[in-house]
Amino acid sequence: MYFVRAFVALTALAISGCQLKQPGTDGMAQRQGAVSALLRDGWTQTASLTPASLSEKLKLFEEGRWTLEVAGAPSCGVDVYHYEYNSVDGKGAAVTASGALMVPTGSDLKCEGHRPIILGLHGTVADKPYNLADFSGENPASVRALAWAGVYASQGYTVVAPNYTGLDTSTASYQSYLHAAQQTEDVLRALAAARELLPQVADSPSDKLFLVGYSQGGWLAMATHREMEARGLNLTASVPMSGPYALTAVADDVFAGRPVQGSTLFFPLIVRAYQNAYGDLYTAPSELFSAGFADGVATLLPSHTPLATLVQDGQLPETALFPFPSATPPGVSASVRHALESDSPAKEPARFASIYAAGFGTNFLINEGFRIDYLEDMQANPDGAWSMKGDGEPPQTSANPFRRAIMRNDLRGWTPKAHMMMCGGPGDAAAPFRYGGEFMMRYWSDPRRAPRPGVVSLLDIEAPIAASDAFEALKADFQARKGPYMRDTKAPAWVDAYHQLLLPRYCYTAARQYFDALR
Repeated sequence: MYFVRAFVALTALAISGCQLKQPGTDGMAQRQGAVSALLRDGWTQTASLTPASLSEKLKLFEEGRWTLEVAGAPSCGVDVYHYEYNSVDGKGAAVTASGALMVPTGSDLKCEGHRPIILGLHGTVADKPYNLADFSGENPASVRALAWAGVYASQGYTVVAPNYTGLDTSTASYQSYLHAAQQTEDVLRALAAARELLPQVADSPSDKLFLVGYSQGGWLAMATHREMEARGLNLTASVPMSGPYALTAVADDVFAGRPVQGSTLFFPLIVRAYQNAYGDLYTAPSELFSAGFADGVATLLPSHTPLATLVQDGQLPETALFPFPSATPPGVSASVRHALESDSPAKEPARFASIYAAGFGTNFLINEGFRIDYLEDMQANPDGAWSMKGDGEPPQTSANPFRRAIMRNDLRGWTPKAHMMMCGGPGDAAAPFRYGGEFMMRYWSDPRRAPRPGVVSLLDIEAPIAASDAFEALKADFQARKGPYMRDTKAPAWVDAYHQLLLPRYCYTAARQYFDALR
């Protein structure tokens, strides 16, 4: 079941024509400077763990055991708090949202006093009840929450972890998925509310603030880095991980015949977010979604029903984003005909051929007519990332409303000032590395948009180990475990698990190592 199987496995492992707009202005009123007075009444402490009790919880799932072995045993205890704050939805209307605050405790020097904050941004989830303050093992967020407690909070970092609007107790009915203006505003409000709570439960933090996020959270970490610099807010460093930063290029690649792993989860979330934010993707869902799903999928996610059950009940396709190729309609351009007849699905890169093939089927999500319209717009308004001769920039105009919304949330068009290390790997079938960290390093190498030397770097977890490589141990461990894993589970399962189950642990741990040098 590709992404669905990996997604469910993560939880089961737990305790048994538009011009691009500038940051902060798209779809919502522009906001400047810091935000405050957002914490709502009713915050609660949800857990208080000693180093020993946290270790026992980490031993109960595979990533937790790896964390103890490779990232290190806890030095600090962790007190966990659930809090709610005032936020806004994709239209700027007032809603509430929630987050987790993880505070280190204990007598070790790094567990006391003015500790740095890590703002942790989670990846894509379909679960409405997702709550990073729930360490019970009964919540779909428990595995990620415990892993963050082990890697960060137990090593002397105060962790602020927003659940995002639309999830947990939020009064928003949907996630503003990959909507930069809303999600960065929500994240900054979560941080401000956590700063209001901290004096009531712990010492004030230091002036060091770090950003980390994976997948959707990786894209959001980079978007938040951009937004904080646009507002003049303090940021020490960020580590965006495995995110679709060149978002238009990623979407174009999908429509050209390379559906990413998890496409049938990502697209309902992003379409709902952008329809609410911009209002022009469709007048009826059937214009975009196939007849079998148009009646329900537009408002299906997030859901209280587990993702695997939604697929089993026929409310969401398992993997098929597009229909199998049929007779090409008359009047389409030569490039679109080629995409439909030769690259549906694409065969290269060969390591992802099975993922691309699974993105086509009879029980599909996106109408063929909508795909053709998108492909024609790609031909008329090409993305500069698609050709080595291109300028690397996203298109500036589009006649396709969905592609136009994607362009508005592409993370090109700026240059970081604070330190940033991106992390990822070329085996990622859900967030293609070639339009993620690998591409952004090339993008920022252009003298016209290059940051100061040493500000931006890239950790490719599969790259050869270099002399004096700061991440030698993590790279070596990845290679040591990759061989036996592939022998035991075969290559397709390795690709299946790479993004959701394996890469995060290495990138999260590398991020702490990076932050340790700056704290």
